[in-house]
Amino acid sequence: MSCSGLTPLKETDIVATRFRWIATGVLAVVATSAARVEAAMNDMEPLSIHVLIQDETKIPPATLAAARTIATRIFRDVGVRIEWLDSDSALSVKALGEADRSAFWKALYTVHVVTRVTAAAPGNALGFASPGTRVSTVVYQRVEQMSRDAGTDPAVVLGHAMAHELGHLLLRRASHSAAGLMQASLDVQRSAQGRVSFTAEEAQSIRIGLANNR
Repeated sequence: MSCSGLTPLKETDIVATRFRWIATGVLAVVATSAARVEAAMNDMEPLSIHVLIQDETKIPPATLAAARTIATRIFRDVGVRIEWLDSDSALSVKALGEADRSAFWKALYTVHVVTRVTAAAPGNALGFASPGTRVSTVVYQRVEQMSRDAGTDPAVVLGHAMAHELGHLLLRRASHSAAGLMQASLDVQRSAQGRVSFTAEEAQSIRIGLANNR
């Protein structure tokens, strides 16, 4: 479908997160960055975001709950609390006062979980996001495939994929990092051990962005 007067999105406008399972370890800087993040966040005022999951795939409830727990932990480690919503709970915003509704919308981000690969997620990308918006997408078919190939729980891949895509939105950039969660490739083994996180620099950028958006 095309609309007259609108310029189609360029491929570079869509972040194709090419998470791939890598059998080899990553640089030791990942562990160092994780330790720096934990130390830097200890005494900071917590910030929060609302995340609406729109699940088109009917993910098993236990898998989705475990994936949310993983993403929650990743963001908690950088001083950001996630309040998870579904379509029904998001409707409760109608009962809020005007000021509270405004604060709610400012803090709202959406993760679409779709069943099959779309044109916006080429290659082996697990998902994509458009920095400057509040919307990201994860392709569950590829989550399942990666988890099968790696012999791990789909919740591990899903939780890190959701956190990665939210990271693109919160950092407002399409580029990937040399280490940590925002790498172009997902190290499934380290992820299953809880050893993949934002770098200290990314954590600071996320917090500054959220604080400025209040």
